[in-house]
Amino acid sequence: NSIGPALESLIAVGATDPRDMVKVAAFYPLPRSGKELFIPGQTWGSGRGPAVSVVAPGVCIVSARNNSAGDGSILGLFSGTSFAAPMAAAAAAMLLSVHPSAEPAEVKTWLQDGAERPWVSLGVYPDILDDEPNDLYGHGRLNVYQSLLTSRIDMQLTAMDSENALGFEEEAFVEALITRRGEPIAGVAVRFISENEDLLKVKWPTAITDDQGRAFAKVIVISDSAEPAEIELRAYAEDAFGRLGFRVSQ
Repeated sequence: NSIGPALESLIAVGATDPRDMVKVAAFYPLPRSGKELFIPGQTWGSGRGPAVSVVAPGVCIVSARNNSAGDGSILGLFSGTSFAAPMAAAAAAMLLSVHPSAEPAEVKTWLQDGAERPWVSLGVYPDILDDEPNDLYGHGRLNVYQSLLTSRIDMQLTAMDSENALGFEEEAFVEALITRRGEPIAGVAVRFISENEDLLKVKWPTAITDDQGRAFAKVIVISDSAEPAEIELRAYAEDAFGRLGFRVSQ
């Protein structure tokens, strides 16, 4: 079937076979290019059209089955987009487990940006796959690892108005800058943890980044120990991690 215009956050998934080729039916019109494929002997085909986001394995997939034959086997080989779509759903769930505040459209973009373009190496259908995305593969075959890399965020920790040296009861503000591909990210929760809470206490341990991707914490020295110490402040935000050292003295 042809997949028509889709909602911005809808992820339409096609099916590929073990060769990384999209499973096509005997007669296969391609709306985007205005052309069509004809491959005799094929009884079913993956969805196609301008709204296809990505494709995923959907031919000869090992899955549980109803043992109605009574042969003792609970596994079988199955095919269809009903098996490709759950793989994309699982990839989306993995991305959301790392980035719980992400919008559906963001997850869709990460899946598309991380997808592989197998038609390039396969050299298949060169006359209809010149465009990217295209009617068969959409943006490409699902690659969860690359999508995770695409979605990752970066963190930069900075001590404000301080040279990272603090004495007893002195305070300092710390800024965490959260970016993705150089662009600031708002709405990300940042957690600040002191390596030694008995010496350097974090007064604002959790903060949310603003529109400029910034989150702030305040730290204070709570010990008057005469022994100088190097204390590390650590910050965590989704898949990003940062550290900043403070020299604490009396």
